[in-house]
Amino acid sequence: MATNNESSRNPHIVLRILRASELGWFASVRRQGREQARQRGLNFNSEVMEAVFPPQLLERDSIEVLSHQYQGGGLDERPIRKQQKNWRLVGDCVDGPGLENVSEGDFFWARFSSGPTGRYEMLWGVVTKTDTPDIHAAISHKLAPELSSGMAAWESHRDQAVFLIELIGLEDFRTGTQSFRPRARIIRTLGRELIANEIIALQELIKNAYDADARNVRITFVAPLTPGAGSIIIEDDGNGMTLETLQNAWMEPATTYKVENQRSRLNRRVTGEKGIGRFASARIGRKLSLISVSRENRKVVSAYFDWGIFDDESRFLDEIRCEWTEKTASPNASLGTKLVLNELNDDWEKDDGASLDRLNSALSRLLSPLEQPDNFRIEIRTPPNLSRHQGEIRPPAILGRPHYWLTGDVSSSGEIDALYLGPDNDLRELLESGIKPKISIAGHTPRCGPFSFEFRVWDRGKDDLSDDATALGSSVRDIRRDLDSASGISIYRDKFRILLPDTDWLGLDLRRVNNPTLRISNNQIIGVVSISRNENPSLLDQSSRQGIIDTPEFEDFQTSIKEIISKLETQRAMTRQSATKERADSPKGIFGKLEIDPLRSFIKAKYPNDVALMKALDDADNQIKQGVSEVKKVVARYQRLATLGQLVDGILHDGRTPLSAIANTVRFARRDMSKFEGDTLDAQLRKRLSVIEDQSQRLFDLFRRIEPFSGRKRGRPRAIALEEIISKTIELTSERMKNLGVSVQIPSSSTTVTVDESELQMIFFNLIDNSLHWLEKVPPGKRQLIINIERTERGLNVIVSDSGPGVPEEIRNHIFDAYFSTRQDGIGLGLALAGELAEEYDGGLMLLESGPLDGATFQVSLNKRVGEIQ
Repeated sequence: MATNNESSRNPHIVLRILRASELGWFASVRRQGREQARQRGLNFNSEVMEAVFPPQLLERDSIEVLSHQYQGGGLDERPIRKQQKNWRLVGDCVDGPGLENVSEGDFFWARFSSGPTGRYEMLWGVVTKTDTPDIHAAISHKLAPELSSGMAAWESHRDQAVFLIELIGLEDFRTGTQSFRPRARIIRTLGRELIANEIIALQELIKNAYDADARNVRITFVAPLTPGAGSIIIEDDGNGMTLETLQNAWMEPATTYKVENQRSRLNRRVTGEKGIGRFASARIGRKLSLISVSRENRKVVSAYFDWGIFDDESRFLDEIRCEWTEKTASPNASLGTKLVLNELNDDWEKDDGASLDRLNSALSRLLSPLEQPDNFRIEIRTPPNLSRHQGEIRPPAILGRPHYWLTGDVSSSGEIDALYLGPDNDLRELLESGIKPKISIAGHTPRCGPFSFEFRVWDRGKDDLSDDATALGSSVRDIRRDLDSASGISIYRDKFRILLPDTDWLGLDLRRVNNPTLRISNNQIIGVVSISRNENPSLLDQSSRQGIIDTPEFEDFQTSIKEIISKLETQRAMTRQSATKERADSPKGIFGKLEIDPLRSFIKAKYPNDVALMKALDDADNQIKQGVSEVKKVVARYQRLATLGQLVDGILHDGRTPLSAIANTVRFARRDMSKFEGDTLDAQLRKRLSVIEDQSQRLFDLFRRIEPFSGRKRGRPRAIALEEIISKTIELTSERMKNLGVSVQIPSSSTTVTVDESELQMIFFNLIDNSLHWLEKVPPGKRQLIINIERTERGLNVIVSDSGPGVPEEIRNHIFDAYFSTRQDGIGLGLALAGELAEEYDGGLMLLESGPLDGATFQVSLNKRVGEIQ
């Protein structure tokens, strides 16, 4: 045993035999359920501690060591704590390579060394009988006599230590620590990577001016605006910077200055917290001169940065020094900051200043186009050849003349408090059945937090915009161009816009493709959604400054906005229907307007003796009816295919289980054939075949349920129990119902009807699908669906009732209109086509005032071709 030398810093090698009680320290052992630890950690006896550590450390209750696993683990802080008779290396269970097969009797070794700061480092590992039997045997043979007390320690130059070092392979193994030392080019690299383009870079610098309480920002472009030449000067009248702010905030990448100072002197909520905005200047030009006059001490601070020097790959960031000066400002010096960016990186004159066009558009949306914050003004000055781009940044005049307008707030509980204004100038509160609507996502309130919104929508037809063009002294073409430049929904955090990679980030154009009559496109709407860092802490910017990090909270945010837009689309649809058409008294469905009976009556009364005209009219009527019949078949086919698309997820889920069971059974059968023989094999194969037969039947049943939606040519109506059709339709949505926790009640009777099964299944599927969608809006535990069958003098009524939010009174007269839908992504054909199919049976589809449950209740009447009802 080596004796302690107080001044010695020689490494020591420690070796010990692992006991059963200590195996639980290894995570792999605990996972395998082998030995459970009675203590947490490894014991070190006093003799070993005295050999390794100097006396002054042993006077403490705990010695911190920097632990490093030899086989490839990371650095780990661990204490060796004093016990009553010994010391213990404690901490969480260890895991990593080489620790999978630790057992009692294996060896734990550690090399202790003192670093340059006096801190002790421990390199350690294990030698197991399973993984390294030869090394384990050599240690047992050579060093076992040294381990009479279970462990021992030797200085690294001792024979025992040399033997162990050579055996394990520690001769050339070194450890240490190293801090990051970035190359100077990281400044330009981050500028290019984090700031996507010159437009975003300028916006970042303008946001810095806003954070400094500036009321006015002027951007001056000095020709020639070509790469390697010209200048851009950004001046503001804000608070300015002191030398301390320049050194400890502006020149400190990833500074926490704005995290710690989230409000400005004017109580503005600062717009940046990541501390990377200053890289924007390196993105714009090669050189920067900064001049700032501070409101705090009225001193002028100047600094010069040659970003080109930072491209030198041979230099480290801390090797480059930047010049600065400080002096007292003259009495008439203006407060604020001036940035002069020289030797530009981009061509601002290209394509007649197309970049300046994009800059104007971006800056007009940098601040809310519907509300200018705190009188913050931005002005652009350009050379004479680009003068059309200069002036104060203002939103287009057409923004003050929306055709439809919705503004309001969403509370943290999802309640919408909003006002709607349409072309009739009737300002009214947005209500559903007399109460404020509430957003519910899968039964829970939106997790994104409260926010406010304002949406302005225009109909873009020539006739729709002609009055606006006249009032503004403009043209329809110019108005459309202005709407294009400002269109889309923008998110503003604390009054400043969050840049998004796509203006149509909600997919409005795709929604409109499916339902162009009801949905609005992205170029029809200009919207502002306002959030804040305090109220919406989970909506975080991406580092690229182009978008919000995709989180469940952001998904709820998107869903909430689309639901609000859907409510605006509903109001717009009702307004347009009232203005453009008179509703028919009798519900003839979506094909009713193709009848020419009124025209026939008019012509017969006016030209009663014109036989040729009446014959031509009859021929036209027959052609129209044949065409309508063909269209009905096509529409029905596509509706079946659309419904089949909705069923794909369920089909995949339901079909995967029996297919997996069949595949596994075949694999087991092959194993049985090599393992058994005679009667035993026969019994095993019969058992396997029975499983395959059962699972195959599950697949056949699944295919049978979805066959009515396959689009094949329909067969003749056949006698079938109406309850069976309902049950099959329920089966198609069973997985969805299970996930939602829907309680379903269906009739247990047996009512035989003669029908086309697929047509009735189509009707019921649309009604059930609608019910399930709206049942997601109510909390779990309150989701119910009841289907009843009633006999009437004329036939049958099928009642479908749910416990959802119900149908608001104000839209009850519209829900059967083609392309009208209050679902976010609804097409608006489900109920219309279901009604058409019901009419084929001399019946109909109607919404009842009340039913068994408090939500929506629909009645399907079947009065014709249902055969003998039994």
